[in-house]
Amino acid sequence: MKIVYLLLFLSISSLNAQERIKVSYSEYFNIMIPVKQSGELYINLEENKTVWVEKVSGAIWNYDNSFDTGDIEELNTRDSKPLSSGLRRTIPDDYIITDYNNKEIEIIQDLGTRVFSVPDNFIEKKWELHKESKMVNDIECFKATTTFRGNTWEVWYAPSLPYPYGPWKLNGLPGLILEATSTDGYHTYIAEKIKNNYPKKEPVIPRNKILKEISFKEYLEYNDYLFNYLFLDKDAPEPKDIFATKREKEFEVKANLSWKD
Repeated sequence: MKIVYLLLFLSISSLNAQERIKVSYSEYFNIMIPVKQSGELYINLEENKTVWVEKVSGAIWNYDNSFDTGDIEELNTRDSKPLSSGLRRTIPDDYIITDYNNKEIEIIQDLGTRVFSVPDNFIEKKWELHKESKMVNDIECFKATTTFRGNTWEVWYAPSLPYPYGPWKLNGLPGLILEATSTDGYHTYIAEKIKNNYPKKEPVIPRNKILKEISFKEYLEYNDYLFNYLFLDKDAPEPKDIFATKREKEFEVKANLSWKD
């Protein structure tokens, strides 16, 4: 019910006075198998930094669309597969850390029990703003579109929440992004709850679990290998030795992995 979602959101006036904001999203993926999981965006307004936390270990595979607004526990009791992350993991969640002042992005991701740190390029997105508006959980939002790494995104941002942040790597609009969908139908993010002044200790990033830093190219290659193995049921060749110190300068394999990169 709308009143439930309304109660989940804090008043705009109280949000504007805060230094730390936490936004909880529902994530819907449709990569061969429909997947539902949650994500959390931690915003540090004072430092102009965000941490995106993907709750991978709580994913529901093949979720029942008729209950797509329910929580994970409810969905797991329906006609869905049991909770699964697909691979054994060393850490339960994955992270994207964005430093807007220094224009730096770091990915911390568990790839088959191996945790890597991956530096990414900070890309300024070219947004097209539209006059079309709609309510997202009782907050007025306006439409914007952009193309990012081969995918076109349609998002809904709230000017009344004047923060240029959003889920995953989506950002740069004159308002917090409350809903985002890739036009290929693979990804949807919907904000469900906003909390002001989350504890300073959150989120706890498990840096002691990181095996090593790898390049973005190596990260894409390994993701490609895991995708073929998990979703396409292919006898994928062994990935190149991403644990070696030698790194190739060219990327021979054409891969559009914007769903995860």
